[in-house]
Amino acid sequence: AARWRRNFDGGGDILVRGYYDRVDGSVPSLDSSIETWDLTFRHTVRPRGRHSITWGGGYRQIDDAYYVDGLFFLDPPEETNDLANLFAQDEISLTDELELTLGVKVEESSYSGVEYLPSARLAWTPADDTLLWGAVSRAVRTPARLDRDLKADGIFIGGPDYESEEVVAYEA
Repeated sequence: AARWRRNFDGGGDILVRGYYDRVDGSVPSLDSSIETWDLTFRHTVRPRGRHSITWGGGYRQIDDAYYVDGLFFLDPPEETNDLANLFAQDEISLTDELELTLGVKVEESSYSGVEYLPSARLAWTPADDTLLWGAVSRAVRTPARLDRDLKADGIFIGGPDYESEEVVAYEA
């Protein structure tokens, strides 16, 4: 894993971080290997006024192989999956006690294509020890390899039609 950060006068910063991970495993009836590459970039700027803008993106690639000798198996046994995202968020101080945060993240997955994830949050601090807030956001759970590729002859068959699960969340 590696991380680099640079702070700027005026409060902004740039952060770049990445990691590589490899896991090899072997248990009776299963040999597996998972290799993950991940890179994230984030830039925060504090222009004049009451805004704090954060933007960036990320990319993750997972190469895996599962060789199974049993009832359950993954078809195909080897696969590469990619997940990329871009995001932007603006924290706006409306008053000293009231802050509005607007954001959006756009993800693209090998399995589900493009997903849009907007969010809005309003926070009110009427006293130093009190915070009241409300938010609305859209979130998704993209399909995983097990959702699509896990099979068992004569019992069930995964498939490419598995879609993202989505929720619009209201919080307070």
